[in-house]
Amino acid sequence: MASRTAPGTAPGTAPGTGTGPSTVAEPLSRPLRRDAELNLERILAAAQDVFAESGFDASMEQIANRAGVGVGTLYRRFPSKESLVLAIMEMASQHSEALVHDVLTHATPAEGIFEFMRRCVGLAPSLRALVSRSPQLAETHRTMVDKLAPSINRLLANAKAAGSIRSDVTFSDIAVILMSVRLVEDRCGEHGASDKLGRRQQGERHLQLLVDGLRAKDSTLPHRPLTRAQLDELLVRE
Repeated sequence: MASRTAPGTAPGTAPGTGTGPSTVAEPLSRPLRRDAELNLERILAAAQDVFAESGFDASMEQIANRAGVGVGTLYRRFPSKESLVLAIMEMASQHSEALVHDVLTHATPAEGIFEFMRRCVGLAPSLRALVSRSPQLAETHRTMVDKLAPSINRLLANAKAAGSIRSDVTFSDIAVILMSVRLVEDRCGEHGASDKLGRRQQGERHLQLLVDGLRAKDSTLPHRPLTRAQLDELLVRE
């Protein structure tokens, strides 16, 4: 059971997690009663929406109100806002890893990288908004990218071997393209505009334009791609 840390109290160490605040493993790993499970689902869904709309400055009270639970219930599950953000990031990381694995298993080598990118469209929320104000969370984000990079590089290598993608495209290029698609989605969804502008539809359109530019061509891309260090800086920049 999660520690009953009161709002504003520094979180303690989660059992079995070593040092550091109680973050993801303890709240998400133990079996829950059905009502507690539903509360957790509502909290995580609400937090994704609120953070996507307002960034990391959003308050725990806003999230509790959106989830339809008491603030005390929220703090019993997540003793700090950082622990809640880390839980969402862990969910996103697990989903992304499962997505890459599924694409590697079922898509053709020529189309795997493009299928992965298409299936990333519409995924919520934007993690950049969550990690841009905390060095601790930025490091967590870098760890997530480290875990995904080898599999995405494998998709890239498969596509290059099949001749379906430019030979000079790098992992950083793919990451920046997905960031640009997410920006289009976010802007189309601002202030309730998603129904009018079609957040996902515009993301898919923007991605297709970029995918067409990734297809194998005789031309050479100007300039060098971002280094991994430069990509990390871009992902967590204010």
